[in-house]
Amino acid sequence: MTIALQGNGSALSDSISIPSHAAGDLIVIHSMNHASSTVPTKPSGWVTSYSAGVAGGAVLTAYKHAQSNAETSGTWTNADHLFVTVWRGGTNTIVVPEFISTQTGTSATIAYPAQTAGTVKTDAANMALLAYVLNSNTSNTLLAPGATTDLQSATDSSTWQAKQYYQLNRTATWASTNVGQVTSAFYRSLMLTLIESDIYGISSGSVRQVNIRGGADQ
Repeated sequence: MTIALQGNGSALSDSISIPSHAAGDLIVIHSMNHASSTVPTKPSGWVTSYSAGVAGGAVLTAYKHAQSNAETSGTWTNADHLFVTVWRGGTNTIVVPEFISTQTGTSATIAYPAQTAGTVKTDAANMALLAYVLNSNTSNTLLAPGATTDLQSATDSSTWQAKQYYQLNRTATWASTNVGQVTSAFYRSLMLTLIESDIYGISSGSVRQVNIRGGADQ
């Protein structure tokens, strides 16, 4: 079984078009409110994976499983940017996100902290990584951490930039990883693991419980 990225998108707005999807797909939205500690407010029907607000910027990451092929984002109040990704697992499985780690700082080094061993599901059919970074400097080159690959980027062209990275077919615990940048600036890093397994989805005609852990600000 394999987790597949179905589509992604970016919008300098408080709403966004959802890429092509089908019932059962995982939809993840990462919202950001730059230079404000006010966390964006998600619409009804979305489940929070992580939220936090500090003076340099507030973030809220949330998800839903599509009930149809015509899902909408709704309005994410106080958000000035949104990233969306759509993920699909194999037959009779469901893909769920789980928080790994986050870090804020003002330096020339962006830290992507290590995850705890408990977030690696040894019985998962497949796993992937989804990483995010916000940086309050548009001239810095934001390099992908570890073995991740660039997914999408955004900027307001004057005060901030943001990027997402991903890694498919993940098998190992994420180790603490630092990425250098030229100019010291505020940043927020955030990492999720995506888990595919019939333990969390539909198996033998029954639906099993999904347990998601959230994180606290650092």
